[in-house]
Formats: sequence, structure tokens, C-alpha cells
Amino acid sequence: MMVTCPPNATPGMELSIVPPKQEKKKPDRRSGQKFEVLVPEDIQPGESFSISASGIRVMIQCPPNAKGGQMVRFHLPFKGSKRSGVKKLEYDIDGWARTLQIARMKFQWAKITKKQAVHSNSIQKTLHQNAYVRHFSKNGVELIPAQLELVDSQLVTEDGIELVSCSELIEIQTMPFDSKVKAFHGVCKAIGRAGVKGSHLRIKIRREFLLEDSMQSIMMLNPAEMKQLWRIQFIGEEGIDAGGLKREWFQLISEELFNPNTGLWMTCGENQMNLQIHPSSGLLNEDHLLYFRFLGRVMGKALYDGELVTGHLVQTFYKHLLGWPVTFSDLEHLDPGYYKSIKALMEMDDVEYACLDFTISEEVLGNHETVDLIPNGVDVDVTNDNIVQYLEAVLNYRLVGRVNLQLREMLYGFLDVIPSALTTIFDFQELELILCGLPNIDLDDWMQNTEYSGHYSGPSDDNIQWFWEVVHEMDEEKKARLLQFVTGTSGVPHKGFAILKGNDGGIRKFTIHGVKLEGSYFPSAHTCFNRIDLPLYDSKENLKEKLSVAITMVSTGFDLE
Repeated sequence: MMVTCPPNATPGMELSIVPPKQEKKKPDRRSGQKFEVLVPEDIQPGESFSISASGIRVMIQCPPNAKGGQMVRFHLPFKGSKRSGVKKLEYDIDGWARTLQIARMKFQWAKITKKQAVHSNSIQKTLHQNAYVRHFSKNGVELIPAQLELVDSQLVTEDGIELVSCSELIEIQTMPFDSKVKAFHGVCKAIGRAGVKGSHLRIKIRREFLLEDSMQSIMMLNPAEMKQLWRIQFIGEEGIDAGGLKREWFQLISEELFNPNTGLWMTCGENQMNLQIHPSSGLLNEDHLLYFRFLGRVMGKALYDGELVTGHLVQTFYKHLLGWPVTFSDLEHLDPGYYKSIKALMEMDDVEYACLDFTISEEVLGNHETVDLIPNGVDVDVTNDNIVQYLEAVLNYRLVGRVNLQLREMLYGFLDVIPSALTTIFDFQELELILCGLPNIDLDDWMQNTEYSGHYSGPSDDNIQWFWEVVHEMDEEKKARLLQFVTGTSGVPHKGFAILKGNDGGIRKFTIHGVKLEGSYFPSAHTCFNRIDLPLYDSKENLKEKLSVAITMVSTGFDLE
């Protein structure tokens, strides 16, 4: 805590300090709303069913003395959201919605069916109705039915202080994307104010030992320190971190961690740009679990602070981070060929002709191995009676089982920073957009959101016109290098260049600052302020040459401004 020295005290005196008591925010059971609802005809006593109350999807348990067709009354301990609508996953024509279980005040997934789907057989019908969520178990991570997973619906400190109520969290979930991001970071600031007191946490890194020093420093921090304000210092450099050095650190450390040479990742079959965990990472890197725990913390901190990471992961991984339901269609993102064979198996009249058992064949560094999907799976034949169990075992193995320990460590690291209640705010597509920025650089957006200062008055200046002509001629790699040179990262925020952040966390647009040629031969950058100092060159060719050298050859150290 911060203490003010009393006016009558002197150095060396002992003071008695009594911290003020903080009252716990408790929900007012007298407030809220009461509802009456007709129990569906097919619901039995003790079973749960989902309804919408004041725009909030809630899960209610049928009382033991009630049955289908009767009216029951329940109490919602807060007023509903002003925004109507339900966060909903679309899978073909049905969907899964995040609901609030009234009995335990926890978030829970529920299946919402608008109309009856048409399926060629009972196997497809059964699997179409099912979705699964990753769940921590004594053996690591496994998939369980989505409706069984419960998540906190409010954010409470260890002292019992409520930072975000259930109604506030639901309100944020239904906000437009930009407002949702702003509200999320507002909550993160509130967590910081309620946690460890202090101005900031300085992390010292040797640039030549970036990965080793970063891992040692970050893995020593406790969860509360992970939420503090960080200042990155590269040892031996005169840089002052006003935001740019931390931004550069996230760029550099994520490049290291997502580098294929670490043995942690492999490309997925659907999109060679997306990465998935390498099942044999333990054979390629003996410290792989420590790396994954560290990477989980890096990604959590990036989300917490509004920074970017470079690696684009396969879609199912973002779902695992958020506890979002997965289905059999997610296999297609990992391996389209394997998914096609699974669909063909579903359509067989008699699966015994496929001569399968409860095993799966894996290629481990060039060698083929047989893995049991259940104990003694090699002795259990797949039949029409157990085909659903077989396919569920395949899904569990392909999505989590083969990378069980690696995924567990990444999730632990991520949740060291992001409380589970806050994982309910975003969907998996939004998470990728926030963590990685826009995948493509929109040059028109870049130009429209650029400011000019110094000896440049605007886009009509000769040097400015030459600059943008040169940028237009660059390939995508050079454009990314230029952006990295000026801002410290090659990524773009979720809404483009209009919301580039500066040293104070506020908007600081990309700026081209004109300087005299006598004082600066090459362009220089101030990444903390998203500014490039561009000398007054006498020709486009000279500008192009010097800019190319600056973005490809100059050291990434920071100068003092």
C-alpha cells in the first residue's frame, strides 16, 4: 500500500498503520426480477432446461415437485441486459449458447435448436447434437460434453471484493466488438488496481539471450505480478520503455517461440500459415513443457495489455483457450483428409466392414506407432453399437489427447494472467483478431491514418508522395519490415491503423516527421511514438535506397528522444 508520512513524523520514527477495511460487495437478493415459466412437456423433475429472460439465456432446473406443462417461478438476482441477443455458435443449423445456470450462478453451454436437421443416419444425428469442451483432469486435459463445463460468472478478488458482477459481465459479452475490447481492458486495469501495488515491474533482458532471459524472468513471477505494468529494458541499450520496447519484446519473443526450429509447432493441413502443437515436441525439445507454459503466459499477457503476437494458431486452439465448444467439424481444420475419411465412416451401413478397432495409427518422426484410444483398445472391434464411442474417442485424441501435456501447460500459463470469468467475453475469432492484429496490411487505411509533422505539412509534399510510392512498390515482407521499424511490430490493431497505441496507452497514429538532411542521413524511428523521422531527400531514388537500408540493416536498439 501507499502511505503518506504524517506531518509530525521524522525519519527513524515507528508508525502504526491500520489499513481500512474494504466491504465486500454482496448481491442484493431483494433486487432483480422474478419470472414464471412453463416447464417443457418433455422435461422431468431434476432435469435442466434453457430459456431467455430479459435478453439473458439462463439454465433452470425443474423442481422435484414439478413436471412438464406446469408453471414454475424463479428469481434472477439482477436486472437483465439492455442489449438483447444471445452469444451463439452456429454449427450448420443448430447452435450452442452460453447460458447462466441460476442454481449455481455459473456460465454453462446449452444446445439451442431452431429447426430439425435432416441426417442420413442415427450416427450423424447423434454426433451433430454433441459438442465438447476442454476440461482439466488428473491426467491433463480431456474433452467433456459442453453442457457439463461450468465457468465463473463474476470476477472476485482473493479478499472477496467483487470487481465485475455477473450482470456486468453479461453486458460486456453482448457489446459490439470494439466496445467489448475497451471494456475488457477497463476490467484489466481494475484488476491491476486491486492487486499488487507499485508503479511498475522492470524486466531486464539481454538481447543476445532473449529467450533464455525472458523465460527465467517471466516464469519467476507469480500471477499477481503477471498483471502488473511491465517495463522492458534491454541490457546495454539506452532505451527508455514508454511502450515501444515492450511492444518490440512481444514481437521478438513470439517470433522465437513460434519458430519451427524450437520443435514446438507444425503447420496444419488446411492452412500452412496456421500452426498446431507438434505431438512429438517432447522428443525434439526436452524442455518443451516449460516452453509451452511460458508461451501461455506470453499470450495471456499480450491479451491483458493489448499487445500483439506473431503466431497464427489453428482455430481449435483459440477455442481451447476460451473453453469454447468443439465439434467433429473442427477435425477438418487440423487434417482435411482425415476428416473426410471420418465422414465416410459415418455414412457406412455396417462399420464392421472397415475392420477397425479402438486404436489409431500415428507417425512419430517417421516411424508408425499404434496408440490405444481406450485401455486395451486393440482388442475392441468397432461395431455399429459402439461407433459413436469410437468417434468420440478419436475426436478427443486428435484435438487434445495427442498434445495433452503441452496443451495443459499452455492453458495453465494463459490462465495465470486471464481469470476464467474473463474468457467468457470473446469468441475464438475475436481472440485471434485481438492477439494477432489484422492479417493483411491495408495500405489505403495506413495512408488515411498517417499524420505529418516537422518539415512535412501533408501528403502533397514531394518527399511524402515519394515515400508512399516506394511503399506501394514494396512486397508484403518489406511493408511488414517498415511497420516493424516504425512501430516495433509488424501487426496492426484490431481496427486498423486508426487505433495505433502510443506510449501512454492512448491513440498515437503513424507519423512521418520531416527532418533536415544535414542532421540525419538515414531515416530513424521512435517506436514508442509510432514515428519515423524522414530526411528531406532530393530524389525518390535516394529516399528508396536509404529507407531500404534503414529497415533491413539498422540495429533495433532505441535512441533517447
